[in-house]
Amino acid sequence: IADVDECAIDSTRCKNFATCINTPGYYECDCINGTKGHNYEINPDDCFNITACNIADKKANCTDGFAEWWCTCGPDYTGEFCDLEMIIYKVLLMLGGNNTNYDDLIAMMRDLIRTPAMMKDLVPFIVGLQSLENRTALSWTAEETFLWVAYEEKRLDLNADLYKWNDVVLGNCFRFNHFNNTDRMYLMRADGAQGGLKAALKLNSNEYVPWTETVAIMTFIHPNTETIFSESPRYNAEPAAMTTIQSIESRYRRLGGRYGKCAKSASEVASYYYEGSYTADGCLRSCYQDEVKKACQCMDSRYPMASNEAPCELPDRKCVDSIIAKGDVSTWADCTCPLPCENSQFDASFTVAPLVLGKNKCNSYKANQRLNDSNCAKPKSEPDYLIINVQVPRVTINIFEETPAWTVNRLVGTIGGLGGVVCGINLITFIEFAFLLFVKLPMVFFFNR
Repeated sequence: IADVDECAIDSTRCKNFATCINTPGYYECDCINGTKGHNYEINPDDCFNITACNIADKKANCTDGFAEWWCTCGPDYTGEFCDLEMIIYKVLLMLGGNNTNYDDLIAMMRDLIRTPAMMKDLVPFIVGLQSLENRTALSWTAEETFLWVAYEEKRLDLNADLYKWNDVVLGNCFRFNHFNNTDRMYLMRADGAQGGLKAALKLNSNEYVPWTETVAIMTFIHPNTETIFSESPRYNAEPAAMTTIQSIESRYRRLGGRYGKCAKSASEVASYYYEGSYTADGCLRSCYQDEVKKACQCMDSRYPMASNEAPCELPDRKCVDSIIAKGDVSTWADCTCPLPCENSQFDASFTVAPLVLGKNKCNSYKANQRLNDSNCAKPKSEPDYLIINVQVPRVTINIFEETPAWTVNRLVGTIGGLGGVVCGINLITFIEFAFLLFVKLPMVFFFNR
């Protein structure tokens, strides 16, 4: 009797991808792992009691396989257990693909999602990885920032009289009388409003990012040979107001040498990565960069660094934070930053007055434009600009200069005078005793005999 091929008669006898094998008088199924039954038609539910998929993503589902299971994620999550936010995943792909261990970075970005205000610390870290050209292009130009600027009541050229300088944290800054702009240096000839700097600046408030806490223009008053920092003393000019800053310069001169420790130039300290004249703040930040380099093999991208050094990237942020956690740099044993032998500072006070708009004072950015009554009738909203007025109340400079309390001549004269007094007393006393011993006492003895 010929054997009947049951597998040929019904090729679907074996279920769940099992292979039908003909045997004498019957058939067998060669199964895959995870199935059971004569025809392996049973696939046990491997998702039974599986909750790992829904811990973070409530829209995720467990998908049953053959002796295995996996998570099918919703649109906002990805990862093996649907626990990685899609927005973070896309950022990781942009930073370097999906084959890198980004555990620390993921933790940091999750903190960022929970606390958006942290973005103001994270963005400079990312921007610092860009070239100077790209950073400058990301920030506002002089035309986008200023309506006009004038000195001694004469209008200045935005591109020629202002020096544009880019800081990783502050963005594009515009300096008046900067030491690099040697062709456009202005001397002070008068005090008060007639001798000051006055500027109208656009706020462009519609371009502010959501995590920005204050809508204002930061104004720094500082010596033109020194570099400012994002932490330097500043004045926030308020919107729709005129902020008047009155400043007085104080100059300090220290002796150094045998009288104390001070630095005449940046070459006298171990590292200094800033332009301009030496300052103790620049030295401290340079010490910080050296410490980051030692621990992380890179330098903090938010601060200036040597041109041949590699900036720290986001995965290095945890290492950088560990250096920040060490506290005040001035207390570090291996950081020596003396005060400069000569420096200046500006002590300033400021007042704020609201801008009053009416028919004769309209919210218009265009100079010499004739406005009709309908344009000037009544402002519909606060103007999106402000005015800064920097003045010197009097053309004087306070100079504080160290002088030696004891000069060489005074020291020699004092020692000589005191020595003379001491020696004079000893000589007179010696003569008196000698006279007593050799004259008086022999005469008394002679007469007594």
